[in-house]
Amino acid sequence: MLTLSQIQFYAEDFSRSLKRIVKSDNFKAFGDFPKGGCYASSLLFGHFLKSKNFPVTLVSGTRLGNGQYHAWLRFDSTCDQPHPGVIDLTCCQFPGCDLKCPYVAVGSTWREEEWGNTLSDELFSKELGTDGFVNENHLNRIVHEMNYAPGAPVE
Repeated sequence: MLTLSQIQFYAEDFSRSLKRIVKSDNFKAFGDFPKGGCYASSLLFGHFLKSKNFPVTLVSGTRLGNGQYHAWLRFDSTCDQPHPGVIDLTCCQFPGCDLKCPYVAVGSTWREEEWGNTLSDELFSKELGTDGFVNENHLNRIVHEMNYAPGAPVE
């Protein structure tokens, strides 16, 4: 189980690495990250957290009123917070969002009440790449770019 600060550290490192890769490589699944990259980045970060034995759920929905799509992660608790929370790597892609991106917190994501038709998917029990969207190579490339030492404690 991870702490909230460890998740924040990993989310920031993951996002920075992904931004570098998107600028230098042809990672079409990520759009102009963070814009247009919410599903792919949430999916891969969820699998990264799974490798750290931290279970998350992928949540997606459409924005009420304009039909914009968005995806983010939810967790039940951390080792230092007994309450559910959210990881939103791309909330800052939306005009008017004043949250730090990536956003990791106990509670809900940015204006979560504005997202309708939400679906929760425990897809992290599946193998990465079975949906034909992103695969293990994408995740490995991002992790390779990250600054943390795999397996090293964060704090």
